[in-house]
Amino acid sequence: AALPEVAPIPVWLQRVILLLPFIGFLAILGYNASFWYRFARYKINFDHLDDGQCLINSVDYSTSVLKLKEYWYYPVLGTVGWPKSAWSNVPCYVNVTAFDSQGSEIHSGDEQSLVFFTYWQGWVPNLVTDTCSHLVPEEAEKGRFNCTFDFNKDYTHAIYVGSKEELPDYPLLFGMKAAGLTTCTLAP
Repeated sequence: AALPEVAPIPVWLQRVILLLPFIGFLAILGYNASFWYRFARYKINFDHLDDGQCLINSVDYSTSVLKLKEYWYYPVLGTVGWPKSAWSNVPCYVNVTAFDSQGSEIHSGDEQSLVFFTYWQGWVPNLVTDTCSHLVPEEAEKGRFNCTFDFNKDYTHAIYVGSKEELPDYPLLFGMKAAGLTTCTLAP
């Protein structure tokens, strides 16, 4: 019995198939570049943050669909019980007045500003009370509290609750993630 004739693969499809490994390699390079860019951006932003004091003027807050709560942990350490190895980064828009280390007002609380609350997690992530509805009133009750922000607003407009030493080391986190991705995708 004779085998049926098979139509040849069109030339355009042959070219696409030949280009797939190259397209995949470019996608991997782009993904690596985005991780290293995030590391560099956070490194620059955090180098320009200064410690100050903040005061929440009102417990009214808002959130944004574009800025969602993020759960982070350091690679390798994870949530295995190391202190401050996992946290939630909770963004809230709040009326906050910011002061420099000498007490001079740098940022007025007329409009809502993006404030990042760091909620340190334990063995089991608590994703219930790491919300603006719990964190904003809790911080407002304290009166003035330590905060970190870019006084000139040249690099970032966000305000982070806590002094620079109390914050998670985002440049280290994103450097570890970029190095891990590069090692796993480009080293082999």
